Amino acid sequence: MILRIGPIDSGLGMFGTVQEIREELERFKKENKKIIAYIESDADYAGYYLASVADKIVMPAGGSVGLFGLVITPVYAGKLLDKFGIQLKTISAGKYKADLHIGKESLPTESRKLLMGYLDDVNAQVIAAIKKSRNLDDTVIAELKTGKLFTAKKARDLKLIDELGHY
Repeated sequence: MILRIGPIDSGLGMFGTVQEIREELERFKKENKKIIAYIESDADYAGYYLASVADKIVMPAGGSVGLFGLVITPVYAGKLLDKFGIQLKTISAGKYKADLHIGKESLPTESRKLLMGYLDDVNAQVIAAIKKSRNLDDTVIAELKTGKLFTAKKARDLKLIDELGHY
């Protein structure tokens, strides 16, 4: 199988889909079938996580790998809605259910801690999967966690990719 990987949204909403696709690719590999991933230009968090399941990763010399981390951007418009005289009523069950509601003005500290803990857990799972799939040592993992952007040549030197080339 050849995976041609372009830009993938690294937002939390899309990440579950990426995880499911990667799990299916792992099942495919268990049938002794090979996967080659071609990263079209740049691989961010979600794109590289998906590519890392492959037996071989190829990218063009002008590409890059990096910007590791999940993104979540709560949108709050409570003050804006107030200016237009709009009042929202939220009905929720549970302590944190309404904290991400658009009618709020900000994310409460307790909810922020809970959300950050969740993101940290998902990030730890992803880094562990990448480490295992690519057989990376702890120094390379530490480099990934810095959030640096690596050129394709540096990514090859770090064994994040296998080969520079074109589709």
